Amino acid sequence: MIRHSSFGGNRVLSAALGLLSPRFKILAYHSVAKQSRDPFEISTQMFTQQMQVLSDEGYRVVSLEQGCLEVRTGRIRNKTIVITFDDGFRGLQDHVFPLLEKYQFPATVFVPFDYVGGIDCFSYKQPRPDFEILTHSEMKSSMRSGISYGSHTMSHVDLTQTSDKALNYELNESKKYLNDLLKTKFSPLAYPFGMFDERVKLAATNAGYDCSVCFGNILSNSKYTQLFELKREKILETTELDSFRSLINVSNDLFRKTKNYLKK
Repeated sequence: MIRHSSFGGNRVLSAALGLLSPRFKILAYHSVAKQSRDPFEISTQMFTQQMQVLSDEGYRVVSLEQGCLEVRTGRIRNKTIVITFDDGFRGLQDHVFPLLEKYQFPATVFVPFDYVGGIDCFSYKQPRPDFEILTHSEMKSSMRSGISYGSHTMSHVDLTQTSDKALNYELNESKKYLNDLLKTKFSPLAYPFGMFDERVKLAATNAGYDCSVCFGNILSNSKYTQLFELKREKILETTELDSFRSLINVSNDLFRKTKNYLKK
């Protein structure tokens, strides 16, 4: 059995040791469309340019499953990227999946399974347009071209605010959807809104997930990162191409972290 070498709850120590170790980035996208309509959406043009940067600059784009394996084994290679999408919007079919297939870039899409084939009614602090969610058949079809799926729970609820019963339902039922309906063997979880605590992490472990992702502290993922706290960088409407180049380069992590801290 491979032993994972994170330092439990000591995130400061893990982050410090991680800075001295090979690290990789997990990118977190939401919607991609021809014209941006909310802060979580980027244009098709910008997404295309970002994928071209990854290709031109020699980044190694791997699946989330491979990224988790490299955390567990400590065999992380330089210039490695994992691509993820939250919410499972149908627009991915037209604006994302064909481009990823062109570049042969794998990606993981996290879906709140209560909304499959329906409309996104998630609760955010700022108003957002309603988007259609991928259907079950569309998900199955995309899996043949390198797209994999993970759980975004059943109803996209803040897991830290649920009862134990509701928490177990959200995690166990969505994992059943992954394993029984989509026939996946690797089961990742994305915490809705990026919200989690020790109770939620324990429940995710007990439900049998392989790893979970949140939103990042900028310091990337190393062999010291906890598998149920994998960090992701949000790609937003405001992420211009120069900013994108900076955030995918792990050598900029400490500078960006310090700059972000001083802004507070």
